[in-house]
Amino acid sequence: SEHAGAIVFVGAFPKTVPSLGLDIVNPHRNTDGRDKSTLTPNCFLCVEPGAEWDFIFFARPGEPDAEELLDTTSRWLVEALSTQGIGAKTASGYGRFVPLTVGNSSGATSNVGKAAAAVTDYANEATFKNRVLEKLTPNRLQEFEKEIPFLRKPENAEALVKLKEWLASKERKDLRKKLKEKAWFPTDWLPAQP
Repeated sequence: SEHAGAIVFVGAFPKTVPSLGLDIVNPHRNTDGRDKSTLTPNCFLCVEPGAEWDFIFFARPGEPDAEELLDTTSRWLVEALSTQGIGAKTASGYGRFVPLTVGNSSGATSNVGKAAAAVTDYANEATFKNRVLEKLTPNRLQEFEKEIPFLRKPENAEALVKLKEWLASKERKDLRKKLKEKAWFPTDWLPAQP
């Protein structure tokens, strides 16, 4: 209110060229709201996890509480981007950011609380389901191969444990057999044979 317009947001810029991936959205309803009789997947490009971004903003010149406003803006921006995300498909994990450092106009940076090593590529259940479980079907196993390097990362150990538990279920016997035949799949992720 009294500080409306005191902070100017320039934008967000990737620190390096981000890697792009391909994902699909599969609408189940027509534009009139009725269920579709045949599903047509729509492909779209997405930014792969691991890209680092700079969010640039500054206090307008002459603003009396500039340092305090910049600190507040940094905290609010980090909280919003890490808990709510930005853009479309945030429920599926897109648009969520993990804080590494926060800078202000003086160039100083400080840790925000989460170390980079503690960051997981599977921010929530929906992301884990979309990136891992939904690809563990006979028709999509080749897509799952791309997740192997991510699941091997130490910061994703919890997701790997979840995957191993999921694979150990009796209902996944046929899937385990197919995975065992794949040269790229780490067989030590499968449950031990009795």
